[in-house]
Amino acid sequence: MFKDFKDYNFNVIDVTIQGAPEMFININGITFSRKAVEDMGSPQFVRPLIDAENKVFAIQACKQNDDKAIKFGKPTGEKNTAIIVSSQPLMRVLRTLMVDVWKDNSRYKMLGRYFSDAKAMVFDLNTAEATAPYRQLKSK
Repeated sequence: MFKDFKDYNFNVIDVTIQGAPEMFININGITFSRKAVEDMGSPQFVRPLIDAENKVFAIQACKQNDDKAIKFGKPTGEKNTAIIVSSQPLMRVLRTLMVDVWKDNSRYKMLGRYFSDAKAMVFDLNTAEATAPYRQLKSK
């Protein structure tokens, strides 16, 4: 082949996140994709917001002492991955709004839209797409 490294025609591979800002819901909780977390600036706390009439859910970055703040991200400097929220009161609200499509053994995916002026990621529950059935891990 080649004798020197410079003889190769290498290109740098872009390994930055190329995913979509998605939210997944199943019977146990809500998972926000790493892309959704990064688009929001990796906030440590968010407030859950609901527009029940239009069946739209959002999370808005906030401070720890803001009204209804919930823990969301990791402390500054730690690498953020997908975030899982397992609030049962929040899950009840979302299941109620999704009553027409909700099945306990399913997992639902929605694409988010980030509004930088409001520091909020918005998910239209009407667009929930059922994915492969949720499987609980077998206990030993």
